[in-house]
Amino acid sequence: TAEPATAGPLPEGATPLELARRLGLELGGKGRDYGLRAGELEHQAARSARAAPAWPEPVTPRLSLSWMPSGRSPLPPGKHHLYVFVHGFHGNALDLRGFRNQLALLLPDKSCARFLMSSSNEDFTATSSFEEMGENLANEVRAFLRSESLDQSAARVSFVCHSFGSIIARAALRKPQLEALL
Repeated sequence: TAEPATAGPLPEGATPLELARRLGLELGGKGRDYGLRAGELEHQAARSARAAPAWPEPVTPRLSLSWMPSGRSPLPPGKHHLYVFVHGFHGNALDLRGFRNQLALLLPDKSCARFLMSSSNEDFTATSSFEEMGENLANEVRAFLRSESLDQSAARVSFVCHSFGSIIARAALRKPQLEALL
């Protein structure tokens, strides 16, 4: 029976058999048989090392959208891009937060991005008309622009909507409050 070796790193180039001995495994002989003899273990390790594919270098994800010019910032200095997230039927402002978080991570120029998670219609999607909900959303966007001092620096506004939210966003875009953003 092989005695377990002392703890510590294996020497460079150690074989699987040496690792097994270090862990105190009995390979072959009269003791416990773990299904492989020492020679079989080395043979299997060598075969799997040959068959193992080389791992590609890690790639940092980048977001590339059609309106983004490649190689430089998509907006002029001092300008901002407002992303308005509009939930669907019976939704709330947190419904699209996962998408917002991923978008925020992947945007190449994070300093220009501002996010509004719309909450103005949380209680009204089942009882109000599209015109009313569009009015609510338009007022919420204008109030957000004012509160964040983005009135003059918002160069682009994008609506990211789920289902019913897209109809509300289209109704909001017809309102005079958002005329300056078109």
